[in-house]
Amino acid sequence: MAYNIRKAAVIGSGTMGGGIAALLAGVGIETILLDIPAKDTQPGDPPAKRNAIVNEGLKRLQSLRPPQVLSQGDLALLRTGNIDDNLDWLADADWVIE
Repeated sequence: MAYNIRKAAVIGSGTMGGGIAALLAGVGIETILLDIPAKDTQPGDPPAKRNAIVNEGLKRLQSLRPPQVLSQGDLALLRTGNIDDNLDWLADADWVIE
């Protein structure tokens, strides 16, 4: 039985989770990358502040040599968020990895 994965989600933006998300985006799969909200933030704070952990993980992926995120097109397929504010994004994911 074959599955067509159009959208995937990865929970955890550390070395492994970020790498998995980069590989998925690299083969053309729209990918959601979530992590915990940054410390000392509250619901309603700006997303850039709440998503600091996941966004730092994404920056780290881009700085690796060889880079895990290979193109701007790959980056466009990655959507970052946090599990408190954006867990509902998983509703339309075909595959969720934690």
